[in-house]
Amino acid sequence: MLKIEVILGENDVMAISEALKNIGIGGLTVSKVRGRGKRPGPEIHASKGSEIFVPQFSEKYFIEAIIP
Repeated sequence: MLKIEVILGENDVMAISEALKNIGIGGLTVSKVRGRGKRPGPEIHASKGSEIFVPQFSEKYFIEAIIP
C-alpha cells in the first residue's frame, strides 16, 4: 500500500480529486488546515488607508489517499 499526503490551496482540491478518481482512486480524506510556509499569506486591508495585516497562518487543504 502507498499513502499520499498533499497540502494545497482551495482552488486545486477539485482538480486533484478528479485526477485521482480518473486513475481509479476513489477514497480520500480532505481536511481544512492552517499553517505557514515559505510564501507569506495574503495581505488583508481592514479599510481604505488603514494598516495592512498579514495573517500568521493561511488556510489550506490536506488531502490523504491510500492506494492499495
